[in-house]
Amino acid sequence: MGPPWDLVGPLATAGSLPNLARLMAGGASGTLQSIFPPLSPVAWTGIMTGKNSGKHGIFEFLEYSHDPLLGRVNSSRAIQTDLVWEIAGRHGKSTVAGGVPMSYPARPAPGFYLGDFLSPADAPDFASDKAIFAELRAGDRPLSTVVHRGSRWRQ
Repeated sequence: MGPPWDLVGPLATAGSLPNLARLMAGGASGTLQSIFPPLSPVAWTGIMTGKNSGKHGIFEFLEYSHDPLLGRVNSSRAIQTDLVWEIAGRHGKSTVAGGVPMSYPARPAPGFYLGDFLSPADAPDFASDKAIFAELRAGDRPLSTVVHRGSRWRQ
């Protein structure tokens, strides 16, 4: 979430937000319409598919159809349509994606994919290419591999 447009617009115009005013003047700005329902898992899956929840099938981070008291975490397996990078792959493109909620496990597509915070701890398939993942972990920049494990967060 961010500040409401009726606050940001006047502040930018008054000169209190000069960098934002410059971006607004040189590009596009306005009120964005959210996806429905306006929930993070629905929005992330909408970004990955270009479709609404009625077409991609994700309505929440947890899936309750098996046991309403013990919902399980949704994964890429629950998405009921093609992902943007799968479509790109059919057109000869290779893509890279990482940390996108519910993109684990990686679905077959050309490119490199990292799991997200919903991935199981120590998942052997956290990355689509183990060699590239090892290279990333050995690099000089920190790589977060925080994952959800029931009610605990592990790293």
